[in-house]
Amino acid sequence: MRKIGFQIAKGGVGKTTSAGHIALGVSLRGKKVLAVDADPQGNLTSWLSIHAPKYELSDVLNEIATLEQAIIPLTGNLSLLPTFAHGSTLRDFAELKLLQRPFTFRALVKNIETLGFDFVVFDMSPGSSSLEKMIIAALDEIITPLTPEFFSVDGLTTFVETLSWINKNLEGNVKHERIILNNFNRSFAQHLLFSEEIKRLKYHIYTIAQERPLADGQKDHLTAWDIRSKNIPEFERLAADLLGV
Repeated sequence: MRKIGFQIAKGGVGKTTSAGHIALGVSLRGKKVLAVDADPQGNLTSWLSIHAPKYELSDVLNEIATLEQAIIPLTGNLSLLPTFAHGSTLRDFAELKLLQRPFTFRALVKNIETLGFDFVVFDMSPGSSSLEKMIIAALDEIITPLTPEFFSVDGLTTFVETLSWINKNLEGNVKHERIILNNFNRSFAQHLLFSEEIKRLKYHIYTIAQERPLADGQKDHLTAWDIRSKNIPEFERLAADLLGV
């Protein structure tokens, strides 16, 4: 089972949008995918789940519910392990129990694999607390979404340092080879300059064009495929690359 996460130490760069669309894109290629909402704000859940979930990720971690009870089937091969948008106890779990149970997320992904999933995709908050670090250490790869602005580069630099620490001190073996450049507008000179700067860093770059309906559709539980987004080919390209096809 492949274990992928979306993370950078900066908010508002499209982590949730990227995680949700790549989870869906991989599932549309016939793989059984679980999207895990590991952000205490629960934005992925608010977007992808029409009905309020009965259980959330922290209920599984606290052994209040089983994985089977908490997982919500969404569409086709895609399912969701949710986090409540309001009243989540995920941050409380991280602050009160996680340090005493440092291999919690390694155990979680093993249990997810026993349910027959081919891919698990984690959406995380922009923090670098123990919660995010322990999740990252349990994964195979982190993909970083960026927006074309100066402070995104700072966030990328900070994340690279954090990932190096995780791989050294938490026995991680996490790759970091791909960047999603979100909200890109080729008519803006600043965006073009930023794109050239990112290309010099030798990452695989995936470019998602600025598109208002893509952001607006989330409040109505719509995806790129629902609105026939012009960005579908790029989401599909990344999904195919992750599958090696």
